Amino acid sequence: MKCGFCGDPVNKTASAINRAKKDNRKLYCDRKCAGLSRRINKSIDVKKEEKRLYDIEYRNKNKDLLKRKKGEYFQRTYDPVEAAKKRALTMDRHVEYCRKPEYRLKKKAYDRIYKAKQTYGHLWEHQLLILEIYDEVNKEGRAKIKYDNGCTNKTQNRKRENERLNSEKFERNTLGNTECSKR
Repeated sequence: MKCGFCGDPVNKTASAINRAKKDNRKLYCDRKCAGLSRRINKSIDVKKEEKRLYDIEYRNKNKDLLKRKKGEYFQRTYDPVEAAKKRALTMDRHVEYCRKPEYRLKKKAYDRIYKAKQTYGHLWEHQLLILEIYDEVNKEGRAKIKYDNGCTNKTQNRKRENERLNSEKFERNTLGNTECSKR
């Protein structure tokens, strides 16, 4: 008999050869050839893709276990002095990043959602809608809207009337053309 993988002659007993023939199996010269013949020859890209998909599935199944293990590892290895040194090295770059307008917009949206979730629990989405409405009102200006709707008090009305009566703009407009016209 020849090895099923490398083709070298196989040195086995008659009973092993008969059993392999009966079960329609191959015989191998040693354990190394047996292991190599059972391998599935896949390309490296295929193996990486299969591993990636397996890792995603594993992380989804064992989310709590992995989170607990990572927390324990962090507690064992965290050194506040070393962490402060690392943060100090990147502080200038971080400060510049925080000043960017796109970061500020992203941070404002994140903070809004975070605060709403902390304060209102499962009703956080409703709070965000209320804040959006409030922002729209503020774009136009709350004072202008109140004034247009007549929601002003006596003091505000008197102040506006006084400003209107005592301004130069009022005198030019009410008296008309005060320059002498030549006829």
